[in-house]
Amino acid sequence: MKSDGVVRKMGLLMMSFVGAMYYAQSTYAGPDIKNCSNKQTKEISQTIDWGAAHWKQFEALVEKKTTVAIKNCLEKRFKKNGRVVCHTKAKGFCKKNAGWSLPSIKKCHMCPAFLTTVTPLPKKVDRQACYYTLMVHEWSHTCGRTHKSIENIASLAFDFWKRKHPKTGLSSMAGCNMLEDVYKTGK
Repeated sequence: MKSDGVVRKMGLLMMSFVGAMYYAQSTYAGPDIKNCSNKQTKEISQTIDWGAAHWKQFEALVEKKTTVAIKNCLEKRFKKNGRVVCHTKAKGFCKKNAGWSLPSIKKCHMCPAFLTTVTPLPKKVDRQACYYTLMVHEWSHTCGRTHKSIENIASLAFDFWKRKHPKTGLSSMAGCNMLEDVYKTGK
């Protein structure tokens, strides 16, 4: 009888340990941000956290205003596995772009033309509007979407940020060195 109690307690202890290990392994450690300044890293991280916290509202907006069903891939970029890389040299895909990404690599590459425009913006809320817009757009590509299927998503992201942050001083994505006509038409 006494051994049954010990076995039961050991079983509960083992289940608690296994549960704790699972929780520790499945907890998101935060965004993976590389080659950015300390200020950029902090602001980008805060922007990712904000995007995760407001995901359901943004998803509802996109699905209401477009034919895009976002599903959970883009949500995972904000909540679990999105990565950001800041570039200091305009080479490769950064030659003529604000940012770039490839399907399934989970990285938003921020290019010098974008960063040299955004970093000196005087208001943090404006810089974060730009980071959010670019991450939404580029991470959409990592989910296998092309410009044709996400043509309005960056514009909606920018507008969503502005609506939630009335002190945003930028009137359009052009203030982020992102051409709205490219995002709206996909050309």
